[in-house]
Amino acid sequence: MIIRTYYYLRKNKKLRFFVRREAKEAEDMVHKSFKVLNNEIEKVDVKEIKKDLNEAEDLIVKEIKDIEKT
Repeated sequence: MIIRTYYYLRKNKKLRFFVRREAKEAEDMVHKSFKVLNNEIEKVDVKEIKKDLNEAEDLIVKEIKDIEKT
């Protein structure tokens, strides 16, 4: 029983580490992608679209952070 519990806790720790790492990579990619989009929008000067993009980025990052907490 003790060995099974130890194995489960160790495996679960590795899974949490993997999920956090993947979530961080996804968050970084989202930031890079939106930065490129924001730079393009600045050239066009469409403020409403830029605002919408910022809101979308915030929502996506929030979801990723929720994943990291689990």
